[in-house]
Amino acid sequence: MSSDRKRNTLDALERMDYYGEANVELKTELPYTVELFARNQTNITRLNAAGITSVSAGGAGQSGTQSKVARAAEIEADIRLTAQTGKIIKKKFPEFQNTFILPRGTLNYDEIIHYAESFIADALPHDAKFSLYALNTAFFNALTVKVRGFSHRFAGTGGRQTHDCRRKCRT
Repeated sequence: MSSDRKRNTLDALERMDYYGEANVELKTELPYTVELFARNQTNITRLNAAGITSVSAGGAGQSGTQSKVARAAEIEADIRLTAQTGKIIKKKFPEFQNTFILPRGTLNYDEIIHYAESFIADALPHDAKFSLYALNTAFFNALTVKVRGFSHRFAGTGGRQTHDCRRKCRT
């Protein structure tokens, strides 16, 4: 594995670890997630022992501040997790109306805010089903705080141009 690839892998592992620290209830509530985060920490330790340092060492996670891109990525990860969980719930409970559907590709900032707010509102009546998969009220409350902070700080600053212009533009 090339050095850049190892560094990128370490960066991704550290982002997952940071996410777990920010969402302690998710990291510690289920035995499965406890094991996953422990394995993640082991992999970080192994890469650090091999002399690999991440691209973002000393970056957003350590300074206590996050950039617009990092905040958007965190919210997008949460809504993608919610959409995936919606698919799982639909398979287990056929009567469940899955409204948690995202378009393919990366979302721009306005879309991230729109889908997050929509998912938060739509999840309330299905709290019991989402809680079966560790997406409980605390998860959606934390997501609400993230979205409010993001939209308050960055609203109206323009969306990322991340769509594929070969398709009909969404923005």
